[in-house]
Order: sequence, then structure tokens, then C-alpha cells
Amino acid sequence: MEISIPKIRKSVRAHTGSEVSVRALYGEEKVEIARGVIAETYPSIFVVSSEKEESLCKKKAAFSYCDILTKEIELSLCS
Repeated sequence: MEISIPKIRKSVRAHTGSEVSVRALYGEEKVEIARGVIAETYPSIFVVSSEKEESLCKKKAAFSYCDILTKEIELSLCS
């Protein structure tokens, strides 16, 4: 199954309001993980907000759907 930005956008929009774990890959050695809620979605980006003071999502962080496609971030639903 081919992954595309429209499919990623549709999936992220379907989970607006859900708690997610964001794993950001910054090069070979730097990885940051944070938990938050998909707060808002826009045509090119989505916003993850967090109540906790974590390094990745101090309160809000915006990511592009392309970040998921290129595997710069990994987004997973929390149970």
C-alpha cells in the first residue's frame, strides 16, 4: 500500500483530539519523544499540544504531514 500525504492528512484529521506520542528524529543520535494531543489540523501542518513541559512540545508544536512521510517524525496513538 502506497503512503501519500493525502492519506496521512486524512488519518491525522480522523484522530484530532486523540493522545499521541511523537518521536522526532534529529539526525543519527538525537531523538526526542513527547506525548500530547492532536489539537488542530490544517492543509499543510498539524499541531500537537501538551500540558507537560517536555522539550519537544513545551505547549504546542507544529509538524508537517511531509515529516511523517519522510520519517522525520513518528506519530503513534496512545492507548
